[in-house]
Parts: sequence; C-alpha cells; structure tokens
Amino acid sequence: MFLALSLSMLLKLTLACDAPQTRVHGAPFELGERLCLSGQVNEVLDAGSYTYLGWLDEEGEQRWLATLSSSTIPGPGSQASFVQLGEREDFRSARLERDFSRLGFGFSGPC
Repeated sequence: MFLALSLSMLLKLTLACDAPQTRVHGAPFELGERLCLSGQVNEVLDAGSYTYLGWLDEEGEQRWLATLSSSTIPGPGSQASFVQLGEREDFRSARLERDFSRLGFGFSGPC
C-alpha cells in the first residue's frame, strides 16, 4: 500500500513539473529523465494496487515497468507506449516474491 501511495504521489509531482534527478521522500526510486518507450507487452503481473508490465523493446530486450493498477493496462500481445519516470536496479517485490534486475516506474499511455 505504501508503495502505491508513494508512486501515486510521485506521478502527480512529476506531471506537475519536469524536475532534474530528485529524490522524493518515501519514493522507491529517484526521478530521472522522463523517457518515452514502446514495445510489445508479453506479461502482466497483478500485485494489488500496482501492476508489473513485462515487455519487449525494439531491440527484443525484456524490460519491466511498475505502474498503478488503476491506470490503463495493456494486455499481453499489445503494442504499447510507456512513460518511464524513474528506474531502480535490483528491485525486490515482496508481494510477488520476485527480483527484477531493472525495473522502470511510470505509466502506459501516449508520450
């Protein structure tokens, strides 16, 4: 729940302004450059108030993005665009009991 609230707060702050690398108190990652990414969704993992989207980028590399479950979630096989607000390396999801070597934080939608 705390992660979802932190992510929600961070999304609102980021949409309000484009800040340089900044740490928001309680956020699971540092704000970075806002990236517009796209690829094909190949896995969707529901984790309560947030969802992990597995997707293949244009080079065929597997990537992951954590987003709020209340946002629009593309299904497996869909081509989608993603706005990544930050990233974390070696992220552990206790709810999924899974480790991610790189995990982006953001939302799916037009850039």
